[in-house]
Amino acid sequence: MPNPDRGHHLLDFVTSGENPEGLARAGGLPPTLASVCAEANVLVEYRWYPNQLVALENAQPRLRITDWSRVQSIMGDDLQLALFDEMTAADAIAKAPQAIAAALGH
Repeated sequence: MPNPDRGHHLLDFVTSGENPEGLARAGGLPPTLASVCAEANVLVEYRWYPNQLVALENAQPRLRITDWSRVQSIMGDDLQLALFDEMTAADAIAKAPQAIAAALGH
């Protein structure tokens, strides 16, 4: 790393003081601290953060496939609709396997 001091400064910025909450509220950036996922001020706009934290705590590495970007796009689009109540989460999950199979030519 050519500028380790700059890297440390960035890490300090995104994890110190009120910055994690401010970044989450201002731009919807996923919190860098678990405690921000429970902040009432943040949850007003990003009610899914507690569930996102649970998902991150239980995450597993994704499969390495050539067409991952297509799979990610299909899943991301429908899950985004579910986050904004434009589709139910159950419908988004149910729709994914068929859409992914079609995109991958299966």
